[in-house]
Amino acid sequence: PWFGVGLRWWYTDRFSSRFQPPNAEVEVLTTAGLLGLAAFVVLIVGSLVVLWRLPPVYGTLALGVVLSRFVQAQFDLFWVAAQVSVPFLIAGVCLGEATRFAAAQAEVETIPGREPMAHADPVAAR
Repeated sequence: PWFGVGLRWWYTDRFSSRFQPPNAEVEVLTTAGLLGLAAFVVLIVGSLVVLWRLPPVYGTLALGVVLSRFVQAQFDLFWVAAQVSVPFLIAGVCLGEATRFAAAQAEVETIPGREPMAHADPVAAR
């Protein structure tokens, strides 16, 4: 129960039942055990918290795609093909852009005689 029984166990002949898990949590619990489920919950909750704290101009898209992928995983398997990577790729791009803009804003604020861009449009700042 701590480490699970392995990936795609329902396709093997190791067990008499061939029950395919109906959602992400049950799949992770059976394949990776309680430790894997705890790590999965930290991954999802941590990702959502970080994306929620981003400025809305960057975080809304990222939060939307990651949250929609997680909600969809309640009705299907989570780690299927490359479709699980796309929301996290979009979230990474949004997070990188927010970080880049914050660094550019901090650089402008340190230049003597320049006014900080308090309400600047991030697209126009490029």
